[in-house]
Amino acid sequence: LEGFRNGQLRMIGAGTRSTYSSVSRAYDGTYSAQRQELVEGWLGYDLLQHEFIDYWCRPVYRSWLQMYLLARKERLPADVDHRTLYAAVYQGPVMPWINPMHEANAWELLVKAGFADEAEVARARGRDPRELKKSRETEIKANRAAGLVFSSDAYHQLVKSGMDPVEAVQKVYLGVGKMLTADEARELVNRYGAGLPVPGPDFPNESN
Repeated sequence: LEGFRNGQLRMIGAGTRSTYSSVSRAYDGTYSAQRQELVEGWLGYDLLQHEFIDYWCRPVYRSWLQMYLLARKERLPADVDHRTLYAAVYQGPVMPWINPMHEANAWELLVKAGFADEAEVARARGRDPRELKKSRETEIKANRAAGLVFSSDAYHQLVKSGMDPVEAVQKVYLGVGKMLTADEARELVNRYGAGLPVPGPDFPNESN
């Protein structure tokens, strides 16, 4: 009887583009099997999500925006490009991680190899990349101001690594998104010595 029931549940999952584990609430498979099932099932969820966005979210947003633009009394901010007003980004639920360690390592390898970018990773976790950057900037500034040391800021690891000053400066600036040549880093070391300010998220202003 149990085998018959499980077979019926599998057929229900296949016919509705759901998954057997979700229908039966039985999560006793291996990591690879569970992830394969999740990937296949998520294709159906993703299709429904995009249909909801295409046929409800986007039309409703654009109709509302059109009415607002016709009825508004205030001018739009000067730094807003009018051509982008209708190009909203719709961020729906994302596929959950079965094994966070495996998933995080895979994303890290893809980013390092150039097959993915930071924005893609942020969206895969349901985050807005721009908001994430702003949050990180605020966090780094607050941590350095308070003398807090975390592995997320590469600057704090330089003292322990024993690398030469030129390499240290290059690595610190790379950690905030600016790549320096060896000559540029050496010039900063020669000019400031031990008084070289630590570049924060607003490094373009500090390096000018």
